[in-house]
Amino acid sequence: MKTVVLLNPPARRVQLRDLYCSITSKGNYLWPPIALLVLSGNLKDRFDLTVVDAIAETLSPQAAMARVAAAKPFAIIALTGSASWLVDKDLLSELKSRLGCLVAVCGDLCVDPDPWFLRDHPWVDALLADFTTPEIGAFLEAEGKSGEPFAGIRHRFDGKIVLMTVVDQRILDAARRLGLGPKRTVEAAALKETKRLFTQF
Repeated sequence: MKTVVLLNPPARRVQLRDLYCSITSKGNYLWPPIALLVLSGNLKDRFDLTVVDAIAETLSPQAAMARVAAAKPFAIIALTGSASWLVDKDLLSELKSRLGCLVAVCGDLCVDPDPWFLRDHPWVDALLADFTTPEIGAFLEAEGKSGEPFAGIRHRFDGKIVLMTVVDQRILDAARRLGLGPKRTVEAAALKETKRLFTQF
């Protein structure tokens, strides 16, 4: 089976990226990256998975990069966020350049109604606006070569941005109801919607 790396990137301080929130911890505590946990459950039967939690393991950028490269992934799904993107992008763009693999990101920057993030970062292949989507496996199996829309995922195909299916724009609709416009992160809306989704399992 092909390998997918689930990555929580390194940071100089304790960075909490999860549930579409992004903060720097003001104490000496962590919480588990629920998004990566849910993704691992959806992907475990279709791919070999390598989890690199550089925050929990206090890995340097160099050590994290070495761990990811050693797994020889065809795809990386990385957590990110508005509080850490300026650092995250250096590592992720370097991994993309070195490994040539598909790079998808998941975080508060991914749920803006306007897909400006993909336009501004042409090396990012996909945004996960809903980490609970059951279509993540099908998206990865297509290896970025499908122009079909996938629930909860916006991605590139043939130089264009493919939006996710309308029926699954729940998080973005919640953002609009709260009056959050383009280029605004939507942590509150995403967290509210994620909690609702978890109660349905």
